[in-house]
Amino acid sequence: MSVPPATSLHIRIAAVVPTHNRARLAARAIESVLAQSFPPAEVIVVDDGSTDDTADIVASFGNAVRYVRQDNAGGASARNRGVREAHEEWVAFLDSDDVWTPTHLERIAAAIRATEGAAALYFDDMTLPDVSDKTWWGIGGFAIGAEHVMVPDGADWVLREYQPMMLQSSVCKRALFLDEGGLWAELRNAHDTHFFLKLGIGRPLCAVQGVGSRQTEDAPPASRLTSNGMEGRRFINKTLAFRDILRNKPGLTSAQRRCLLSRLATSYWTLGRFSWENKNIDRFLAYSLRAFLSSPATTLRLAFAASQRLRSATDASSLPN
Repeated sequence: MSVPPATSLHIRIAAVVPTHNRARLAARAIESVLAQSFPPAEVIVVDDGSTDDTADIVASFGNAVRYVRQDNAGGASARNRGVREAHEEWVAFLDSDDVWTPTHLERIAAAIRATEGAAALYFDDMTLPDVSDKTWWGIGGFAIGAEHVMVPDGADWVLREYQPMMLQSSVCKRALFLDEGGLWAELRNAHDTHFFLKLGIGRPLCAVQGVGSRQTEDAPPASRLTSNGMEGRRFINKTLAFRDILRNKPGLTSAQRRCLLSRLATSYWTLGRFSWENKNIDRFLAYSLRAFLSSPATTLRLAFAASQRLRSATDASSLPN
């Protein structure tokens, strides 16, 4: 498809690529940005304290890419820095170990033009490295029936168990990103969940048909969640995210509060399960109590499901060989 010439809405998008010690992968990501059928107006690579030859690799792209370096502070901080450095009205994000499909920005720009830029966030789908027959939308059961669909309030989308948007496939207004304080860097691996809740509840969002990014497995294993300890940290961060939205998001409906409290209870219950597996009974009881106080119905449902699984496992182990 081709984006028609801009009329009343002149769309300019800045691409922000954070990276840390991924020089070769960052080069591949940058190439996918520069290969867009609707080129970004600027490309900003934020080097988050790399010790490899990232600076030289980025320099090889010449004036097409702007290099910004900062001390290592994490991906959210690097994205925030990139948005502050940008000059354009819209910003798009890409992780340095992932790639954009060639028409990602073209389709997003077409949706921005068609909706006159009314949405706070535009997003399309993403393919995953370990799932051959489904995309991120497919896994979460999300679909739209047109080239793009805008809703006046994105709450129902961002409150889904699987939020259909991912940062690698998202474009948002720079001013709104900054007004909302950007990404909560301390949350690390839950900053995107928090950001989409903060941005999407009470504001228009627009989903755009098609796959915009491709997630890969090329990043070093140390940078991914591979243990209960790191997974536990993620769920601790999720509880902070849900609690912050419950405290600070004005105008939540009773249904939205119940949904957030249910999500909070599920996160506490998951932390309790990790504690049980690590034989820390006191912490298991503390997390279970927090879950129950957040949402008794959700906690009872999770406890019943856990007891059923335990009974099935016990019955199976008692069968003769």
